[in-house]
Amino acid sequence: MTGKQLAEDLGVTPKTISNEIVAINKAFEGVAEITFAQGIYRIVLFDRAGYEIRKATLTVAAESFNSTEARQAYIFERLASSYSPLLVDFLASEMSVSRSTVNQDLSKLREALTPYNVLISGRPNSGIELEGEELSLRMAILDLFYNRLYQVSPLPAQVAEIAQQIAQNYGLQRAAVDSLIRWLVVLVDRVSKYSSIQQLPQEFEGIRQNAAFEI
Repeated sequence: MTGKQLAEDLGVTPKTISNEIVAINKAFEGVAEITFAQGIYRIVLFDRAGYEIRKATLTVAAESFNSTEARQAYIFERLASSYSPLLVDFLASEMSVSRSTVNQDLSKLREALTPYNVLISGRPNSGIELEGEELSLRMAILDLFYNRLYQVSPLPAQVAEIAQQIAQNYGLQRAAVDSLIRWLVVLVDRVSKYSSIQQLPQEFEGIRQNAAFEI
């Protein structure tokens, strides 16, 4: 579709279309991109599963940005998924809230992430980003944001069924099975974003000698 057609359909200027596409591409960074060639806009999907998750997250978030918890989850997901620092003004624009609201949310988010040794570094005018070990980020996701971020699961149904079958074979209780599935969901999502755990803390080395490790 041409920029002129989009502008006419939406009742805005071509410049507005161009600016909005820049924002959309930033929001879908790593999973999809709207390209422009020979006067035509096209959408290219790099990761369909990741695209569907991001789209669902953005849709749900857009419906609930009056909630500070929803905004914090959205900000965290955007920072955790971004390959470069994000401007506070850009986050405010995405959520259609004020800069001061985002700064207040960031203050609360920093406090919530402190126990996980995850920091929000940078400056509002030059961009902010997350700093922390991948394991710490995943723990924060599991404890603080799981239900909001994964209303659409990235875990293939077949994988979930296999995990449940293995858990049943070893007599794991329902709570343990649910915990296993949650870990797998986060694992699949983070690996799809090229974020892997490079090294486990020393205290986890003893797990290798635990019989449960063989599962």
